[in-house]
Amino acid sequence: MDDKKSLIRKEKLNYIIAAYADIWADVLLDKNLDLHLLQVKEDLRYLTYLINSKDIDHPHIYTYYMIAKELIHFKNILNKKLKRLNAIL
Repeated sequence: MDDKKSLIRKEKLNYIIAAYADIWADVLLDKNLDLHLLQVKEDLRYLTYLINSKDIDHPHIYTYYMIAKELIHFKNILNKKLKRLNAIL
């Protein structure tokens, strides 16, 4: 894999990990849940692409899988919070 492609993937994964630390604060306060759910879905699509690529260019499939697993858990939390909030409204 070329260095540029590797750097882009590393930056994207670093963003995903860092962003969710910040997003948790909003989720705890029930802020921007719809926006965050869309972001989680987009990041899961990206990780699914990396996981499904299972070739020599993607030696860290397990790391991608673990991040995706946590995002799925996060998505479920967002869905439950949105459902609860919509029931109140």
